[in-house]
Amino acid sequence: MEHNEGPLMFCRAQQWFANAYGWSAEVRVYRKIHDWYTQYVAAKKWSIAAPTGQDPIPVECNPSWSWTNGVDGEYRIYVATDQELTLFCLAHPVDQKFH
Repeated sequence: MEHNEGPLMFCRAQQWFANAYGWSAEVRVYRKIHDWYTQYVAAKKWSIAAPTGQDPIPVECNPSWSWTNGVDGEYRIYVATDQELTLFCLAHPVDQKFH
């Protein structure tokens, strides 16, 4: 990004995804929550009931997107499908400054 705007643009993209799809945990936290629920809740070792007809994974593990600020300045947003990416691209054409 020009003029070291990467972190700012990442935060703005992260806010856009949160507004569009709801909050999602950082990818490493997401994995730990998902693994914990899979191991204990889904296996019915604990009696934490999910609402009827819903996935027992908590809403913090948003199936549409996640993110990481990684290491060495690598900022990434992960999307589930091309649909999420397409919507973001339509909302932010490359010929316009992202704001």
